Amino acid sequence: MKLFVKRKEPFWDQPMGNFTFRKLYNQMISQNLLFTTKGMELSGQQPPSECLLDLFQIYYTRYNAGLDGEDRQDGAYGYSILSPKLLGYGLITATETPNQHLPHIREIVYRTSELGHKFHAELEKLQLKEAIEESKKRKKGK
Repeated sequence: MKLFVKRKEPFWDQPMGNFTFRKLYNQMISQNLLFTTKGMELSGQQPPSECLLDLFQIYYTRYNAGLDGEDRQDGAYGYSILSPKLLGYGLITATETPNQHLPHIREIVYRTSELGHKFHAELEKLQLKEAIEESKKRKKGK
């Protein structure tokens, strides 16, 4: 006989690759990647202070278009530091393609995976839910 039954929360307990949404969310919100690349050092850029979850959302559209080694507007941080980490969670994929300028050289292009799109959609639902709850609190406070 169970005295305490763990309450199921379908939103938070839904599977996201090898994790639940809750576990992936909590892991990503608690991590920062405070590393610099040579490109960042040369341009005097500091590593982003945002957590991994925020960085995924910031870079989401860039991954949708495909992030390759040519993308250096961030000192190659997204390509060299962030992408391998997100790849480990399955949120992006890596595809080897010919270089645009030197077709005999192959390079890796990172793109949002199906799981990455699903996770991003759930993050948007969560943000909308939080915004609605905040709005209700403000209305009650008036």
